[in-house]
Amino acid sequence: MKRIPKYLEAMYEASAQYSVEEICETLGIKWDDVEEYHIKWTTLFLRMKDGKMLETEAMYEPQMDLKRPVCIQELDKDYMLLEEA
Repeated sequence: MKRIPKYLEAMYEASAQYSVEEICETLGIKWDDVEEYHIKWTTLFLRMKDGKMLETEAMYEPQMDLKRPVCIQELDKDYMLLEEA
């Protein structure tokens, strides 16, 4: 017997782009001097080989296509995924 969900959850994807060429030009750096990087809330954080930390924003803010979700899930009252019995 199929259980009735408490919640329906629609999941969407979004993307943000970063031009390495523009980043290097804007920040006055060489990509070879980047030790590592990470992205949080569309801000790109760069740790340079000399220890200096730099940051820059995405070229384009993420735009989500809300027309069609990537997937829809049925959840119970505890937000756990329902599985058919």
